[in-house]
Amino acid sequence: CGGPGECNRTIVIDKVGDPNSTTWFTPGWNGADGSYSDNCCCILTIQFKVQGFVTMTFADHSFVHDSTNCQFDKLEIDFDDGLDHPDSHQHKIHCDSLSSLEEGFEHFENTIHTSTVTFCPVVEPGGSLVDTGFLMNIT
Repeated sequence: CGGPGECNRTIVIDKVGDPNSTTWFTPGWNGADGSYSDNCCCILTIQFKVQGFVTMTFADHSFVHDSTNCQFDKLEIDFDDGLDHPDSHQHKIHCDSLSSLEEGFEHFENTIHTSTVTFCPVVEPGGSLVDTGFLMNIT
């Protein structure tokens, strides 16, 4: 499911101004001409060691196969702002077109905290249905 560094990745934000711009993508990503494989889980881990803000945007032609309620192929984003309040933990799920999607989250405390982005496509009943995948820009 891709070579080293293609699928699983960790970004550490340990000083103000991190992260420098970077990308994360599904194995097989090649814009409109690529496709990902089923049963290939990829995890992006973002570890905050200081206060910080992360923005994620997606390249044109970024798609995750759409299924009812994102039941099969989906991109899941889990983060916590580090504060103790009812809305501090966020869990978001996306499927279908990601091209115009922008997600951002902020960690407010100077404590270590980890957020994750998970992409884990599974084989649907009736066969493998995949799409182009995505290229995520992280700033």
